[in-house]
Formats: sequence, C-alpha cells, structure tokens
Amino acid sequence: MKNKDNALNDFLTMIYQSWTYAKLTDKEKEKMHDILVCCSHLRGSWDARYEILNDLYYAFLVGLGYTPINWRENENTPLF
Repeated sequence: MKNKDNALNDFLTMIYQSWTYAKLTDKEKEKMHDILVCCSHLRGSWDARYEILNDLYYAFLVGLGYTPINWRENENTPLF
C-alpha cells in the first residue's frame, strides 16, 4: 500500500520524466511546480490525491494550448 503523504512527491517524480514536462519553458516549469506544491489541501487516499494532481497538471497543459499530437513540435517534423 502506498503512503498517501508521498502522492505529491511520487507525482512530481513522474512528471519530471514526462515528454510534456520536457517541452515546458523554465518559467512554465516553475509555475507548474508552484501550482502543484501549493496543494496542501489534498485529501483522500494516495490514488485520490494522485488523480487530483493529474487533473491539475492536465488543466495546466490545456491552458498552454496542449494537444496530444505534435504539441510544440517543429513545423519541419514529419507527421506519422
């Protein structure tokens, strides 16, 4: 069983390895981190907390214009 108090750290560890995080600017990374770390009001199980953090990150990406395919890709990149 996962410790619910580790949900934020576990989520951040996963996000830092994601391709979407790699495409963020340094300023966006800082803002995203600030948004997620301020979630001291997270309640519930590890799974519930992780899901809330995932929803917050997704909303942050949508606010940046995220699309699942070719987001922030060079226009010269071939489409497969």
